[in-house]
Amino acid sequence: RLLRALEDAGLASQYRPDHRYYLGPLMTRLVNNPQAVHTNLVSCALGQMQRLSALFGEMVELCVMPALQNLTIYEIRGTYDLTVAPDVARVGVPYAGSFYRMQLAQLSDARLRIVMKHLFSHEVQIFGKSGRDEYLRKIHEARRQGYTVSIEEKLPGVIGVAAPIQHYTCPAVIGIVGPEHRMRA
Repeated sequence: RLLRALEDAGLASQYRPDHRYYLGPLMTRLVNNPQAVHTNLVSCALGQMQRLSALFGEMVELCVMPALQNLTIYEIRGTYDLTVAPDVARVGVPYAGSFYRMQLAQLSDARLRIVMKHLFSHEVQIFGKSGRDEYLRKIHEARRQGYTVSIEEKLPGVIGVAAPIQHYTCPAVIGIVGPEHRMRA
């Protein structure tokens, strides 16, 4: 009966020739659609995101890091005429910025060592002059403070502030991004 219920829900399907069960079409759709996988997180965070948006008027993002990629799963655009566009906020040095740093701060020390080894395995320093030790110091500082701020790390004139979402299945953050002249005010 359990397998029949899983089949009816689309979570399992039986391959008729050998009568074995495999993941169903719904599981495939969920895995291929990050927004669907994180629907519960979005619904839980939406109230705080709307509050931040109303308070600051800047772009508010909810991001997860299921692998070594910062993935925006929900965003609320800023209310000002001049805002940081979501596509523009994703350019620049790929591992820089408050969102990515706060996600790295949520990793265990052992996993962080592995990630740092990967990030700094290339001859070219992707973090400019600050280098590995400075980047690691900023990650530990973010861990200790419970939030992190990036000032012009990804784009000139842009500030990002990110805070962790604790105890989620992968590192997750909520944060705001906006022009420096308004974020400092």
